[in-house]
Amino acid sequence: GPEVEPRPAEAVARAFLLAGTAQERFPEEPVSFVAEALIAQQAGDLERALDAWGEALALDEVSVRARASRARIFVRLGRLDEARREIAAAEQIASSPLLRTARAELERADAGG
Repeated sequence: GPEVEPRPAEAVARAFLLAGTAQERFPEEPVSFVAEALIAQQAGDLERALDAWGEALALDEVSVRARASRARIFVRLGRLDEARREIAAAEQIASSPLLRTARAELERADAGG
């Protein structure tokens, strides 16, 4: 879709704080790490997003969403081998529209696009 306008820094900081509070209170719940990952992506902090998706994945190893999201970030960072590994692992679990998007983006990057 279209690029999302970066949010004001205060709103981002507040959102991260809320996600962090949820992580402290419910450390076994992947959803608060997913929230952090999505906020980080919106803010353009791809490394933080990768870490947060990784935390979500550690709690829910069959999350196709987390793997596909990590793959898309790896593609954006030019880390195509890591993207390939995430996609291959996700494809062992299930298919999803997000996974198909990740594969298409990887194929474009592989083609030098």
